[in-house]
Amino acid sequence: MSIAAHGNLVYVLNAGDVPNVTGFTIDPRTNELAPLPGSQRSLAGSAAAAPAEVSFSANGDVLMVTEKGTQTIDTYNVTNGGYLNGPIANHSSGATPFGFQFTHRGLTIVSEAGATSNALSSYKVNANGQLELITGSLVNGQRGVCWAVVTEDGHFAYTINAGTGTISSYSVAADGTLSLLNAVAAATGVGTAPTDPALMQGSDLLYVRVGGLGQVLGYRVGPDGSLIQVAAAGGVPSGSQGLAAR
Repeated sequence: MSIAAHGNLVYVLNAGDVPNVTGFTIDPRTNELAPLPGSQRSLAGSAAAAPAEVSFSANGDVLMVTEKGTQTIDTYNVTNGGYLNGPIANHSSGATPFGFQFTHRGLTIVSEAGATSNALSSYKVNANGQLELITGSLVNGQRGVCWAVVTEDGHFAYTINAGTGTISSYSVAADGTLSLLNAVAAATGVGTAPTDPALMQGSDLLYVRVGGLGQVLGYRVGPDGSLIQVAAAGGVPSGSQGLAAR
């Protein structure tokens, strides 16, 4: 379902059968992947988890997984050998925790795609790996709030809203408090189903995969967090998943 990498350590999120995370290492001489023996760890929600995403914290000390099926966010403490202690089951502020991103200030920003409440929440990651809620379920009035991305400086966050074909913008205070800037900072159009976002290094440009159009759209990020479309590339095959930018 999702892949997380930090240095030479990689963990993959598997959704089938009994969901789990499993580790690999990257050989720095050959760049080849090698299994990390005994690294597989189950999710807190077991077969009911319906996991969405996995990622490392900025310093690599914590691995986190969102469980759409159980309203749970799993955290694991990463040891020096790359093995995981956990999971720690953290209750999600809202239903269907989905996409998320860590910031360099020890925070994590999580989107929620619940049937009746689509929102963004922020948490502080404590030293023991547990999450402490800061802003809970700040709704934006959109639907299908599946993915979240945060600028490199940690000042702005965006949700990609597949159900309404929009992008919402938020400001992020130094303590992690969220404020809704613009419920519709950009619109890709009804039925276009935007999903995967990626920010360029420096966060001057935001790219979004828009499956309904078979395109990747590019937006310039303003100093106030505003978005202006500046690029569109077509020919993206139907069913494509995932997006990266550098």
